Amino acid sequence: TSKTHLSTPLNNFILPSHTLHITSIMLNIMLLSLALLFVSSNGQTLKAATAAGWGGYVGTEMNVNNMDNDADYKAKAAEQYNMVVAEYECKFGSTQWAQGQWNWVPCDKLYDFANTNSMAFRFHALIW
Repeated sequence: TSKTHLSTPLNNFILPSHTLHITSIMLNIMLLSLALLFVSSNGQTLKAATAAGWGGYVGTEMNVNNMDNDADYKAKAAEQYNMVVAEYECKFGSTQWAQGQWNWVPCDKLYDFANTNSMAFRFHALIW
C-alpha cells in the first residue's frame, strides 16, 4: 500500500492513499447531499437548479425495459434530470451479440428519449 505523508503544525503522520481516496469520496457525498437538501427545500428540481446557475449535468442511468413499461419512470427522468446514461443498451455486448451483427435499436431508443427531452446522452462505458 502506498503511503501519503501529511504535514501538520502539530506532527507528521502517514495515511494510506486509499484512506485519502475514501475521505475524498465521503466529502463529495456530503457536498452533494447538502446541494440536494438545498434544492429540495426550495421546491426546485435538480434539472432546474443546474439550469439556474451551475450549468453542470445531473444524470440518471436508464434502461429500455423500465422506460417501455413504466410511464412514471420516464416522466421523473425527464422532469428531474438533464442527462441520460445508458445502463447497458449501448455497451459492446448489447450492440453486437454476434460478430458483425449489430443492433442499435435499444441504444437509439434511449438516445431518442434524451434528445426529445433536451437532455444530454452518453453511453455507460466504452471500455471497462
